[in-house]
Amino acid sequence: MNKNKLLGCPFCGKEPEVDSYKIRGTQVWNVSCLNDDCLIHVETDDFPSLEESIKVWNLRISVSNLS
Repeated sequence: MNKNKLLGCPFCGKEPEVDSYKIRGTQVWNVSCLNDDCLIHVETDDFPSLEESIKVWNLRISVSNLS
């Protein structure tokens, strides 16, 4: 799997949003599901790189894998 390929939300499957902003002068990244129809709002913490944020997001377990 391409480590930079962003997987869909583990709860609704929709494409997540990537956000970048500065905290105390340091650029940070996070990934979140902003789908209004998703029952659970999920997002990563803030990470110093886009790659790390995507890696953490992609580690989430899909609801379909729980059964």
